Amino acid sequence: MNLPFVLDIAIGLVFIYLILSLLASELQELLSTVLQWRAKHLRESIENLLSGEAQDAEENQTLNRQTQELVGRIYNDPLLKNVNQEAKGFFAKGFRQITWAISSLYQKLCRKGSDFGDRRSGPSYIAPDTFATTFMETLGLPTLVEKLIESRLEKFVVKILDSIKRIAEQSLWDLSQNDNFKLLEADFTDIVQDFKNSEATLLTCIDRLSESLESYIKSLPVSGEEVSHYPLFSNRVRSFKLSLFGEKSERAILSGGLQPTLMEMVDLLDSASRVHQEIRASFAEHDSAIYQQIKQNVDRIPASVKNSFAALARRAYTRKKQTENNINQLQEELALWFDRSMNRASGVYKRNAKGVAILLGILIAVMANADMFHIFDRLSSDENLRQIITSRASQITPNSGRPPITSENLNQELKRIKEQTDQVLQDVTLPLSWNPSNLTQQFRCDVGHQSSPNPSMASVSSGEWSEFMQRCFPDQPPTTNPFMPQKVAQAAIGHPLATLRIILGWLLSGIAIAMGAPFWFDVLSKVMNVRNTGSKPAAITTDAPSKSS
Repeated sequence: MNLPFVLDIAIGLVFIYLILSLLASELQELLSTVLQWRAKHLRESIENLLSGEAQDAEENQTLNRQTQELVGRIYNDPLLKNVNQEAKGFFAKGFRQITWAISSLYQKLCRKGSDFGDRRSGPSYIAPDTFATTFMETLGLPTLVEKLIESRLEKFVVKILDSIKRIAEQSLWDLSQNDNFKLLEADFTDIVQDFKNSEATLLTCIDRLSESLESYIKSLPVSGEEVSHYPLFSNRVRSFKLSLFGEKSERAILSGGLQPTLMEMVDLLDSASRVHQEIRASFAEHDSAIYQQIKQNVDRIPASVKNSFAALARRAYTRKKQTENNINQLQEELALWFDRSMNRASGVYKRNAKGVAILLGILIAVMANADMFHIFDRLSSDENLRQIITSRASQITPNSGRPPITSENLNQELKRIKEQTDQVLQDVTLPLSWNPSNLTQQFRCDVGHQSSPNPSMASVSSGEWSEFMQRCFPDQPPTTNPFMPQKVAQAAIGHPLATLRIILGWLLSGIAIAMGAPFWFDVLSKVMNVRNTGSKPAAITTDAPSKSS
């Protein structure tokens, strides 16, 4: 057994399993599309991420119900609804209707409702930043933070005006008839209103407050009867402004507590916390109906989500201890938490998919009668079959200039390989299928009998089945009945060792098919490169020796 012979057998085996792996990949992709495995696994992974662990069964049941409700609200967010692309066009919609009907039938048989509520499908992938944004919007955290800042900004403005009034009283400065102070109050009111209307950011409002106060200080009179009290009042107001705002308004956020800390953001989700009570007082003065809706949403948040938020806030605080953009930092931590969790969930999905691939591989091996031992025997004994497969396999191996298969171009490469193998299979009959020639060899019924030189090219007829019965059951009378499963079962019972060998061959073929088309295509390319390395040796000629001179 020389190296070219071994390589030809290897090429034949790899080529056959490449063909079967392509079929398995298409079937698995069809099943995952019809049954929406990816979308359902993603939703279940999100539910597991948010639910955590409960102490007892009753608590676990309540937690699961709250988590499912929360995930349902997340999936109903317009941002995630836009991620789930619906089919467009007549044929695409028709195919989607068929898949939905099959999926609905599967759910009824399994006695389970739709995983996506009133929607038929869900997204198969969610970007981490999209999930973080949607999740925080669903919890209402940005709204709570905005209302907390709004409440504190109002208190901050009142604090400034009250402090100026106190300084004026101590400096014997009368503000009751001061039009400039009334203009300052009006400016402060407009600034707060602009923030409430989302027409200005917090930093912009702080700058405007500082500029308005500075304009008021500059507007103080420099002549008249009140000049004697002016330096004391002016200096004290300027010192107050400097202590409150700093040189470039950098102290205002800290001194006023305007920007909530990360831990305060977490406390917003706790109805009993001091920060949430501050929000409640602010809403009670303006719009209690909105607060009741927010409180209802907060009360529906599972405890596991609040605990996870607290852990994320502590992690974000250790990474960034500045007070600005805390909500952005928390959102980044949430996106990172989701991304890492989905990576682990992706590993679980791949393991589950590999199990399904093995089951599909074994099913295809049984249906195609892909017995690894029989395939090896045929390739090792049939030189014409080896040559044909080797010749055709060289037609689908990639050129040296073609890029390798990666996750980005996997689908395109598999489509190209399938098109090429479809053309090749038109000229090759593989040692597969439940024809009598294969079964005769598999059950060892051909021992001691002369078989056709190329059984794979023979046509299946009632005469061949009759020959199969005569060889496997020589003691029984001849029959011309066509193929019957009970006769194959009888042959399996009559040849137990051969049957065990066939079953083992199916199992090995199923595992080989589950390796996937990219794996076998890569192996085929490497084996073909080894086989084609160097030029073939020149044929030995039998020409007559030249005459000596």
